[in-house]
Order: sequence, then structure tokens, then C-alpha cells
Amino acid sequence: MLPTGRSLPFVETALVSDLIRVEKWVGEVLVVEEPLMARGMFDPAHVLGCSSREAQQLLRGKRVTPGEVESLAVKHYPWRRHLHDQDSYWITVSQAAVILRIPPQQVKHLLDEARLPHVTHSSGVRLMRREQIQTVRDLGLFDDADVPGGRHHA
Repeated sequence: MLPTGRSLPFVETALVSDLIRVEKWVGEVLVVEEPLMARGMFDPAHVLGCSSREAQQLLRGKRVTPGEVESLAVKHYPWRRHLHDQDSYWITVSQAAVILRIPPQQVKHLLDEARLPHVTHSSGVRLMRREQIQTVRDLGLFDDADVPGGRHHA
């Protein structure tokens, strides 16, 4: 619980700068995300879901921040191409459901309640960062009856 005794829903601005450490509340749990740049894992082509050559064309050869690349991905990420990709940067509702081991309808419910971070692609599809959803799974945040209609343990 927060010191005020209230739980806050997971809230994230559409594109948080990946150059700073981010601390967010997910229900009653504080999730700390280290910046991508600090982890040495930032690859614009991976975030954009395309080849290095395509990424260079989209970025027009400019140096960009991770946030700028994510903003571009919201418009240009070819999410259909990555529906079966086990290493994609972005995932759809159905992919998140598999990772979280809950039904897709429950993932949609969590998104509707702003309990999972996501961006909305220009096509209207909600996309989530794979790494964030894996972190939510690893923390076991939705392993119990917390999700209406989700799995229940005996």
C-alpha cells in the first residue's frame, strides 16, 4: 500500500524516457525499471520491428533517443509481422495473454483499467513492451484472483 493507504493503478505516460530510472506503482507493488541505455540493449531496428537498413531510412540517419524511436514505432511498427516472434520488442493482447497465462479478455480488462502499460498503434492495436509484461509475470502480480475471471488457485 502507499503511505496514504490507497493503491494506485499502473499509470504510464505514452512514452516514458528510457534515459532515466523509472519507479511506478502496480497495485501495491513498486516496479523499478532501469533505463534501456544503462542496460546496453537499445537497438532502434528491434524497437521498430524492421531491418537495420529500414530503421536508418525511418530515422533519416539521425541520432535519436529511445523515446523518439518508440514514438516512431507507434506509427510504423509492423505488428502483424511479429505475431509469432518470441523476441519482439512489442507484443499484442494475445501475446501478452500467453506470457501472463491469463485469457486475452482479462488482458483487455487490465488495459482498460490502466493496470498494464501500453501504447496504441496508429492502426488502433494496443501494444505492450514485452520486457514489461514479462516483469509483471515474474512478479506474479496477476497469478491469483486479482483479475476478474482469471485463474484461481485452490
